Amino acid sequence: MKKRMLAVITAVLLSLSLASTASFAATTSDATGGTGTADDPYTSVEAYANAYKSDANKLAGKDVYVTISGQMFTEGTFMLPNTQSMSNPPLLHLTITGCEFTGNTAGDTTNSSFMYLPNCKELVIDDCTFNADTGLKYGINWNLVNVTGATVKITNSTFSGAYEKNAIKVNQRNGADDVANDVKTEGYKAASVDSVVISGCTFSDTAKISIGSQGKGEGGAAAPSTGGFPVDISGNESAVSVVLDYAAAKSATPEAIELASGNGFVKTESVSAENLTVKYTSGGATTYYVGDAEDINEVVKNAKSGDSIEIIKGSADLDIPAAEVTVTNNGEGTVTVNDTAVTKGSPVTTEEAATTPEQPSDESNKPTDTDKPAAPQDPTKATASDAAPKTGDDFNMTLMAGIMAAAAAVAAGTVISSRRKKSH
Repeated sequence: MKKRMLAVITAVLLSLSLASTASFAATTSDATGGTGTADDPYTSVEAYANAYKSDANKLAGKDVYVTISGQMFTEGTFMLPNTQSMSNPPLLHLTITGCEFTGNTAGDTTNSSFMYLPNCKELVIDDCTFNADTGLKYGINWNLVNVTGATVKITNSTFSGAYEKNAIKVNQRNGADDVANDVKTEGYKAASVDSVVISGCTFSDTAKISIGSQGKGEGGAAAPSTGGFPVDISGNESAVSVVLDYAAAKSATPEAIELASGNGFVKTESVSAENLTVKYTSGGATTYYVGDAEDINEVVKNAKSGDSIEIIKGSADLDIPAAEVTVTNNGEGTVTVNDTAVTKGSPVTTEEAATTPEQPSDESNKPTDTDKPAAPQDPTKATASDAAPKTGDDFNMTLMAGIMAAAAAVAAGTVISSRRKKSH
C-alpha cells in the first residue's frame, strides 16, 4: 500500500513538474518571439528590446529582423532601443502590418512620436493606422544614423490627429555638410538611403512629410546631404504637404510642395539647396519633380503634345523635341526651351519656340547691287540716243555705214590694180 501511495505521489509530482516546465517554456517562447533572424524574426517589440538590453554589442553590425502584425499600441508600448550613440548599431529590418498606433507610443517625453528609428535599415509599413490624438511632435521619426543603403516603404496607411512637426520624417545624418554634433559618435559614418516610397496613404491637415533636417550646416545653414536620397510619393488618398527641410537654413521657412489627392512627387538622389522644382502635368496627372538641371531634362525630353511644364524654382535650359508642349516660368530663375527664352508669367509652347524667326546675320543685312538705286542723271547732258527720236527700229546705222565704207575701199583698190596691169 505504501509503495502504491509513493508511486502515485511521485507521478503527481512529475506531472506538476512537466506542466510547470511546459508553462515556463511557453512563457519564454512568447517573450522571446523569435530569434531575430530573417527566417525567424522577433514578433514583438519586447523581444527585440530584451535582446538588445541583454547584450547590445552582440547585435552590433548584425541584421536584426522584427515583424509585427495585427497589434495595438498605446502610450509607451512601442519603445525601440535608441542606438544613435553606437558607431556600429544593429541593422534593424522592421515590418509592421495591420497595426494601430495611438498617441505617444514611443514614450519619448522630449520628442513625442509613434517610433524613433535611428538604425532602421529596412522599414516596411502597410495597412496601419496612426492616430496622434491631441498632438505629437513627430509621427514616424526615421532619423538614420551610422547605417547605409537603407530603404523605406509606407503604403495604404492612415495618419490622423495633430502633428507639431510632421507625420513622417525621412532623414540621413552625418553627411559632408552636416556639421551638427547631436548624433556624432566616435567612428561615425555618413548614413545613406537608397529609396523612399510613400503611396496609398491618407493624411490629416497637419500630417506633413518632411525630407531631411533643417539648419544642420555651418552656422545653422542648410545641409542638403541630409535629404540627398531619392523619394517617390504617389497615389495618396488625400492632400499632403511635402516639406524640403534639407534645403532650408535654421531660421528660414522651408519650401513646401502641396500635393493634391492623387498628385505625385519625385525627388532624385542628386540634391542641393538650389535644385529645380518643376510641376509636370501629362494626361491629367500632375507630378512634382525636384532635382538638378540634368535630372529634369531627362524627364521633360519625353514630354508629349498637350503636356504642360511649370518651373517653380531654379534655372533651366530645357530641350523638348515634341511640339505643343507648354512651358511656364513662375520662379525667379532663367528658363529657356529649345533655346527660346521663357519670361516669367508668359507661357511658351515648343511649337512657338521652334518657329521663332532667327535674326538675320550682318552679311544678310548688306544691300546687294540690285538693291542700289540708279544714279541720278544731269538733265543738261543729253546723250545721242536721247537726241534722236525713237522710231521703234533698233537697226544700227553706224555699223552699216562702216561696212559700206570698207566695201567702197575694197572696190576702189580693185579698179586701180586692174588699170596698172593694162598699162604694162
